[in-house]
Amino acid sequence: SFAEFLEESEELSESAQNDYAYEYSAGYIAEKVAQPANAAGDEVTVGDYTVTLVELDRDAEAEVLDRDPSAGAPDHNYVIARFSAVYNGEGDGRPWLDLPAELVGTDNKIYSVMGCSMSLGMRTVDQELLSKGDTVTQEACFDVPDSALGEDSRLSMRMILAEQNNDEVFWRLP
Repeated sequence: SFAEFLEESEELSESAQNDYAYEYSAGYIAEKVAQPANAAGDEVTVGDYTVTLVELDRDAEAEVLDRDPSAGAPDHNYVIARFSAVYNGEGDGRPWLDLPAELVGTDNKIYSVMGCSMSLGMRTVDQELLSKGDTVTQEACFDVPDSALGEDSRLSMRMILAEQNNDEVFWRLP
């Protein structure tokens, strides 16, 4: 019943209520891991952008809390992926909207930026729009257990609203 559901929901720990990792079947994750994956430094087309994974900081708690104290302590470990991107589209580019990243863990979970500071202290409305040829550093922060980071972990990105080149792309973790 709905009342039982509410009781169970209230019993969830605060950590579980704020967990933005979603568990999938091992087969589904295996399909993602089997996709061609790029190395850090490779230029990849993601929708209207050329994107390069520049760095993965696996111990980013101090930086996250310095830049966004409201983020609070991680449940596991803050990890920041840094991408450089060149906007190749027509009209305005909005990388904070156009380039959502996810982390595919070795624990059959996909981690969202919602588990960490999504803005790292910078409000979306304060970010400038991009014109064709403009470059930007785009960051994605995740709260991930160390055990989810391994050889088969991947970063993924897809520009969902792109008219072309909207397939999901993957990078191996450096």
